[in-house]
Amino acid sequence: MATLLFLLCVIVYMGGLALAAGWDLATRAIPNILVGAIAAAAVGLLLLNAPSSLPSHGVVALVVLIGGAILFVLRLWGAGDAKLLAAAAIVLGTKGLPLLILGTAMAGGILAVIYIGMRYLPGRRTKPATGLPYGVAIACGAILACLGTNALGPLSGL
Repeated sequence: MATLLFLLCVIVYMGGLALAAGWDLATRAIPNILVGAIAAAAVGLLLLNAPSSLPSHGVVALVVLIGGAILFVLRLWGAGDAKLLAAAAIVLGTKGLPLLILGTAMAGGILAVIYIGMRYLPGRRTKPATGLPYGVAIACGAILACLGTNALGPLSGL
């Protein structure tokens, strides 16, 4: 039973990240219900893998959320991005946070280059949407961080 619950949490967490990326790409918004599902799956993964680490991981997620809120107030990114990064950070904690930030920054850089390149495609008549769908970068960074750390327990390091 615990194995099925674990797999369900992994599917909701990873699938939710992928869905958030697609949703942000299509609408430039990330629904709160989706972020809540990702956060709940992350808590479930922690409870199944390392329940004693839940308080410290919660503190990490709170710090990430506060940092994201500051970036939102400064209009550097959206509130959905801040919430998504905090939800993704729950399962990673202090050990996975640097990889999450690095992976997100690298994916964001690649995304920026793609968007800049799209502006200069020959024959392009319409202007691409303004702003980057940074949920895509956050989802990529979170998935890379999960695979590069022990966040997913037996599925890590595949």
